[in-house]
Amino acid sequence: MHKVIKSVSLDKTPKIIINPEIHIEKPVIKEGQQAKIDLEMEKACNAIIEEQNKKAAEFIKAAELEKEDILKEAEKQAEFIILEAEKQAETIKTQAYDEGFQQGHDEGVTAGLDDIKQQMQVEIEEAVEKAQRIIKTAEQQTKDNILKAEQQIVEIAVAIAEKVIPQQFNEMPMLVLPLVKSALEKVRDQENLNIRVSPADYELVLLAKYEFQMMIGKENAIVITADKTIENGGCVIETDSGTVDARVSTQMDVLKKAVMDVI
Repeated sequence: MHKVIKSVSLDKTPKIIINPEIHIEKPVIKEGQQAKIDLEMEKACNAIIEEQNKKAAEFIKAAELEKEDILKEAEKQAEFIILEAEKQAETIKTQAYDEGFQQGHDEGVTAGLDDIKQQMQVEIEEAVEKAQRIIKTAEQQTKDNILKAEQQIVEIAVAIAEKVIPQQFNEMPMLVLPLVKSALEKVRDQENLNIRVSPADYELVLLAKYEFQMMIGKENAIVITADKTIENGGCVIETDSGTVDARVSTQMDVLKKAVMDVI
């Protein structure tokens, strides 16, 4: 029995497939919500400023107490040096007198007294010069200790800030938004902007993209990317003309250099 194969009719008329247009709504931040966000950011910033001011006051107080202790110790050292110099001068004076007096009996009272006076004068001048050198050295050492203490205080303060500030950004991620805005202000005249932020801040910054675009007056100029080399709370903005480095570590380096230049 033969199999029957039916012919298949092919419709060669081209078909048009319509690709539905996909609309992506831009995130809209309502006025009341924006005010709430701004208020939270302001409170968070004020809390950080208040905490840092408190720590700064504590460091200053500790520094003043340490300076007082150093100065008191230097004064004690100076008094001790002067007292020892006076004792040494008196010993030399007595020894010179005894030797001169004995020599006076041997060579004549008049010649002996002259020798005593001359030797006493030389020994006393040498003792005074030695005491002055020791005092000068002690004063310089005191100044060096104070300067060293100030540098240590600055280093401790910066180390604490380097630890506290990133923690604040971790606890309050919204703080990254005003930092990005501040960095954008420096390059708002550029056409193409690539904002690189930490992966933890990426979603939050992406939601604020429309707000950033409205701020600089360009809708298509901003690209936001996640970069694991950037710590939380910081950003790097790349433009056709250059780069704005607003990472937390970079700003801490600038702060440390500025403080060290002052002292």
